[in-house]
Amino acid sequence: MKNLVFILLAIFATLSFSSCDEDNDIGCAKAEVRFTCTSSNPYNLFINGQFEAVVQPNTFIERELDEGFYKFEVEQVSGFILFPTVQEVERNLSCGDRFEFVFP
Repeated sequence: MKNLVFILLAIFATLSFSSCDEDNDIGCAKAEVRFTCTSSNPYNLFINGQFEAVVQPNTFIERELDEGFYKFEVEQVSGFILFPTVQEVERNLSCGDRFEFVFP
């Protein structure tokens, strides 16, 4: 009987620490997102329509984001003739995800 109780407690402890609880972020890693600019021109980065940063040419920046649905958009700052290059991607991020948005 003691062995059964110990096994059940061990299983419960494992499940409670390994799951991602929406109400409690303890034990739940955020999603990691990398924005990689392969251009020789800088790009403005927008997350859900809000300006986040300028990604310099041939560099990357990283952000840790909570779970949820995101719209990522980049817009070329300079080096264009008529219109800037604009790219966007939508992504649903879950606990512990790693995602890379490479542009242009």
